[in-house]
Amino acid sequence: MKRSYRKYLWHLKRSDTPVMAGLAFGVIAFTLLIMQFLMR
Repeated sequence: MKRSYRKYLWHLKRSDTPVMAGLAFGVIAFTLLIMQFLMR
């Protein structure tokens, strides 16, 4: 699991596309929103 995660991160760093960065940011923001919703 950790290995694949590292590989994924490395792949993200290699592909310097703004689309991928935006997608990752969106996913993180979405997860944070869900976490806040569940915490309340």
